[in-house]
Amino acid sequence: MFSMKNFWPFTVLLFSWISEVHLRNYIPRFETTQLIQVQKGQYVEISFEIWTYASGTPCVDEEYLEIRDGYNQSANLLGVFCGNGTTGIRRSSGRNLWLKFSSSDGYWFQNNSYYSGKELNETTTPNLKLVPKTQFVLFKHSSSLWCPAEGGPAPYIVWRKNGAVVQNSTSVRYWLTITEEEENPNYSCEVETHNGLDQKNISLVIERCPEPCQCTVLEGNIEGFISVNCERKLLHSVPQNLPGTTIKLVVSENQLEDLPPRVFSGLNWLSTLDLSNNHLKDFPPGVFDETRHLTRIWLGNNNFKELPEDLFVGQDRIRFLRMKGNQLQQLPRNIFKDLSNIEELDLSYNKLQTLPEGFLNHSTRLRELRLSGNQLKELPRNIFKHLPDLEELDLSYNQLQKLPRDVLSNNVKLKKLFLSNNKLRHLPSFRNLSQLAILYTSNNSLSTLASDQFQGLSNLRDLAVYNNKIQYLPPRVFEGAKNLLSMYFHNNEMRELPEGFFSNMKDLTTSTVDTNLMCCHLTKEDADCDFVYVDSFANCESMFRNPAPRKCIWVIGILSLVGAVFVIVWRLMFKEKKKKNKIQSIMLMHLAGSDGLMGVYLIIVGVMDAIWSGQYFLHDFPWRSSLSCQITGAIALLSCEVSVMLIAMLSADRVKNIVFPYRGQEKGIEMNVMEEVQNQEDVESDDSDEKSEDERSDHQQQAKPGDHGEPAEQQEGETGGQEQPKEDHDGHEEKKDKPDQQGTKGDHEESEQQHVETDLRKPKVDPKECKEQKVEPVKRKGQKEDHGKPEEQQVKLGQEKASKGGSKEKTEEDTDDEPLEHELLIVDKEQDRQDDNISEGSG
Repeated sequence: MFSMKNFWPFTVLLFSWISEVHLRNYIPRFETTQLIQVQKGQYVEISFEIWTYASGTPCVDEEYLEIRDGYNQSANLLGVFCGNGTTGIRRSSGRNLWLKFSSSDGYWFQNNSYYSGKELNETTTPNLKLVPKTQFVLFKHSSSLWCPAEGGPAPYIVWRKNGAVVQNSTSVRYWLTITEEEENPNYSCEVETHNGLDQKNISLVIERCPEPCQCTVLEGNIEGFISVNCERKLLHSVPQNLPGTTIKLVVSENQLEDLPPRVFSGLNWLSTLDLSNNHLKDFPPGVFDETRHLTRIWLGNNNFKELPEDLFVGQDRIRFLRMKGNQLQQLPRNIFKDLSNIEELDLSYNKLQTLPEGFLNHSTRLRELRLSGNQLKELPRNIFKHLPDLEELDLSYNQLQKLPRDVLSNNVKLKKLFLSNNKLRHLPSFRNLSQLAILYTSNNSLSTLASDQFQGLSNLRDLAVYNNKIQYLPPRVFEGAKNLLSMYFHNNEMRELPEGFFSNMKDLTTSTVDTNLMCCHLTKEDADCDFVYVDSFANCESMFRNPAPRKCIWVIGILSLVGAVFVIVWRLMFKEKKKKNKIQSIMLMHLAGSDGLMGVYLIIVGVMDAIWSGQYFLHDFPWRSSLSCQITGAIALLSCEVSVMLIAMLSADRVKNIVFPYRGQEKGIEMNVMEEVQNQEDVESDDSDEKSEDERSDHQQQAKPGDHGEPAEQQEGETGGQEQPKEDHDGHEEKKDKPDQQGTKGDHEESEQQHVETDLRKPKVDPKECKEQKVEPVKRKGQKEDHGKPEEQQVKLGQEKASKGGSKEKTEEDTDDEPLEHELLIVDKEQDRQDDNISEGSG
């Protein structure tokens, strides 16, 4: 039976526990610093457990929690804490306690972390149980000694050097610098307890930094760990005599070609090793046997072609391994057998063509796997089966042509998947990847997507499917990815998107497509849609984004069609009688017909624009790819080509008539000029003959007796008495006249030759010059009057004028565009030639 005697102690304990829980306060979330205060007369007691967001090793990377006894950075240090799952209890000496994270995204407090206010008389006995007896300091560098005393309120710590007090405060850290003058100094710390003083002597180990490296004492821990940085020092080997507390060693970007055996001997605390960007080709046996605390190894950008199968034997603490940018062609099957805690593995940009079956079966905690930039053509079916914690997988920039459909069925925690720049024609199933947030499948050979491709991807935020060959998408293919924030879908072979393409993507903020009309499917007002090709005329509602062309197209189309019909009807009703005008009329009718075709084209475009007004983007691609659109375009092209051809022909005809008006009549003009020259020569020859005859007659008259002044009688007497000599004299005169006639004939021939040469030297008459000057008929020398009968001359002249008049009418009919002056000039020359012929005939 339950008695009251047992009830009261239980009640007191329960009440105390409830009161304590009620007085607890949870630590608020903060980024960098936080001040905690309690009531006056109290001190702060904090109990915590910290976890980090960082993927590295926080103690090495100087990511830690700092607690100070006061309200700012200058207060006494109560402790520093780093690492995942680190717990602790600290108490202030007053009402203020100041917290600081070294990085804004480094740590967060677990839910069981809290603080409370304690009365100053509620004390906890101080102790020095956590003080390390051996501590490391760096020669000629600023170092720290630690004395993490516990107790509440925070006890005062007295620091002594060789027995002398050097510091008395609540700070758990004492700064010092060891120089050559000091040899084996003795340091100690002590606190006052209820039973007296509690003192702890500290043994110093002095470390030296090797040349030419730089060393730093890490502040985020109390062990005195050292970081050694030998980056870019042109080293050909790893430095010797490294500090024993070296926790981080960086020898990257040097000229290392090989590693000696046991090169890392004595570095028992080594956690991070960076040998990247060197010329290393292989590893000596057992190179990592004495470094059992390795958590990160960086071996990227070297010349490794193969790895020993026992390289990582016993290295179960390795969490990060990077071998990017080497010459690896294959991997041993059991190379990663002992890496049971590995979280990140980077084998990208090597020359791997195949992967061994089951080489990752023991790496069950792997979270990030990078295999990009290799020459992989296929993957083993169960390669990712034993990786349940896998969160990021990068297979981009390979030669993968296909993936097993269920290759990712067990990776339910996968958040990032990169499959870009391969030759994939189909994607694997993503049905179980409910946590997938980023999916990149760009630059592949995808022609379509499965109808259930994105089914169940409720957390998908970023999708890239650009630069593929997608021609068709099943309806509602993106129904499962309703929470997409960005989608990149440009440079595919789709020219239109199905109606309602973005309808279920209510959170979409960024999208890229091929044309601006595809963006019309995205009706979300605050979404940003980018496009590759721009249709400068059309918009979502109409074929013409500007209303001015939409109106002008109707006006121009109707006027073109009506004007063409009018011209054709007019030319058919009022036909041209002249031959040349008929040709021009036919050409003008054809030109009107081509303009009418352009009017038909414009009216068709205007009608289609009016029919689809308000939702043109839904009909843009079907219209552009239809037969009716092609026929309409052919009509417009035919109209333009015919119009240009006809205008060119008409222009050429006009230019010919203006620039070359006498082309075709130059030969007739030259014949007339030659006839005129010949007539002139004949006239001059006749004049020369007449002159010769006159000279002979004058000579004969001079030979008569009467010509010498003798009496007539005497002449008669002499004549009668000398009859025979007279005959001789006559014969002599005849002989004398013959040479004269021969000389006259020679002179006539010589004169004709001179006239011909003179005519040849005369410039020919240019038909173009005939338009500018009139040639008056030349009055020929020795021209005789017409002594013919008047009646015959009138009849002959009438016939010639009639014939000339008929010829003139014929010329006017054929060449109605030639100048009148040219015709009159030809008639005048012909009339002169006829007059000369008539005159010569009558003579």
